[in-house]
Amino acid sequence: VVQVVDCDDEGPVFTSVPSVTRIPENTPIGGQVLQITAIDGDRGVNNPIVYKILNGGDGLFQIDSKTGIVTVAGKLDRETNTDGGSSGASSYILEIEATEVGESSGYSPPTATTEVTIILQDVNDNLPRFRHSTYQAEIVENSPVDVPVTFVATRKSKSTELATLFQPQVYDYDQGTNGTFTLHLE
Repeated sequence: VVQVVDCDDEGPVFTSVPSVTRIPENTPIGGQVLQITAIDGDRGVNNPIVYKILNGGDGLFQIDSKTGIVTVAGKLDRETNTDGGSSGASSYILEIEATEVGESSGYSPPTATTEVTIILQDVNDNLPRFRHSTYQAEIVENSPVDVPVTFVATRKSKSTELATLFQPQVYDYDQGTNGTFTLHLE
């Protein structure tokens, strides 16, 4: 009778990998994002698995090496910072490695890698802003009701392009309905 015994020669196998995960951009530091699960690829051998992030995420995410739970490690912001800081991102691709922890036989431990995508969902966290701090307008003093106000360039120029630059312009970095606003004259 010859009995073939499995040796530790197969890498880990991922059993649970959410390919795309969506989280709000205001998820707090330490908030759980997703969980990766892998098992030993050898039959009858159940070596423990350790996880680590190889690439991606700009240091904003971390993984528990034993459980495979990915959490937020830094402040997330989907929009580009307007104060000259670094720009935000709306999605991140993390390359995650699973490594078997077993008896050292002089060889590198078996590993496997996978990728997950994290998409930041917009939260209404930016205020609308005017492009310029002041605007100049003209109107005839005895104009009837509902006559449009004409905005003019503060510099002497007959250029239509320059006059257009000085019309009220408002922007909001939030996405979709979070980026809508109304203007009121006070």
